[in-house]
Amino acid sequence: MSETLPTVTLHSTEGNSDKIFKIWVIANPNGTFDLKTEYGRRLGTMSYGGKKNLTYEAVIKAYKKLQNEKITGKSHYRPIDGNDEQARVVFSEHNGKHSGVPVKLLNAIDEDELHACLRQPGRYAYQEKYDGHRRLFKTEGGTTIGINRRKLIVPLTGDIVEDAQKLNDDAIVDCEIIQNQTLYAFDVQRLNGKDLTKLGFVERATALRQAMLQIDSPVIHFVPFCVGSEAECTAFVENVRDHDGEGVVVTEVNAPYRDGRPASGGHSLKFKFWNELSAVCLAHNDQNSVVMGLLDNNGAWIDVGNLTVTSYPPIGSIMEIRYQYCYPLPGGCLNQATLKFLRDDIDKNACTVDQLVFKPKSK
Repeated sequence: MSETLPTVTLHSTEGNSDKIFKIWVIANPNGTFDLKTEYGRRLGTMSYGGKKNLTYEAVIKAYKKLQNEKITGKSHYRPIDGNDEQARVVFSEHNGKHSGVPVKLLNAIDEDELHACLRQPGRYAYQEKYDGHRRLFKTEGGTTIGINRRKLIVPLTGDIVEDAQKLNDDAIVDCEIIQNQTLYAFDVQRLNGKDLTKLGFVERATALRQAMLQIDSPVIHFVPFCVGSEAECTAFVENVRDHDGEGVVVTEVNAPYRDGRPASGGHSLKFKFWNELSAVCLAHNDQNSVVMGLLDNNGAWIDVGNLTVTSYPPIGSIMEIRYQYCYPLPGGCLNQATLKFLRDDIDKNACTVDQLVFKPKSK
């Protein structure tokens, strides 16, 4: 059959959504056809579905029916054209599979611990912490894949893929992705085929900075670092705070790149000016609000207050919440809570009361 088999990628931004739904048809050696689907949060971990061993007439009918349902349904999907750089996504047959790439995870510190670091000039480097999702990228053999904090392979937008491949063809770069379209590169594991994980952080970051200068990308930005006197590093931290940055990352200048999160402390630490936690949507209220839930120490879900939303997230979904502090439990709620985004890169059992930062006691 000479007719080109159909394929379409749909994008939904209804309410707080940023979802992709891809539909395509493949031919089987036995003369039948399969309808394939791939769907999920854009640049997140994707789910798969479809129908197998259909006749050509049946598969085309199912394809058109599903496409129409997605376009006319409540999520209001729209087809992505080739010029839509914001939505264009490069899919990989390996999406959702384990990448085998190390991912360092940081422990949080409080204000007193931050000041203790600042009082040791020359030991630590300071970088702005960006307010997004963790996203590494790996280039190899002419292909580029995205990797999330769980080490799973996830899609990247086409413009990110194009600029990542300009960097070089054998690299692993650690980034934060903002609004699913811009990467902020803060560390590197591999460049030009050379393993850099055993080098100190400043040596790695300097090599990354030089490589990033060569491509001058509008969608992949290098995150500068500060090493200097106590006054210089304090001024750097306060500058991030003044422009309402999320926080700072504090890394020992000679620290190697190490996989995982240490039980406590570590060579790389994070300090946030606001508190954040991951909570589960327990219920929908009237007037565009939902109930936030956390697991207590007995494994039971407890209500930690209501959260105003522009559109309802699914019950049971995981929400990343920014807040000032929590009032004492039991019965306490989060103060000035706002929804940052929905998460698909952690499990519900991570949504515990251990994340809470409580209201300071009056002196």
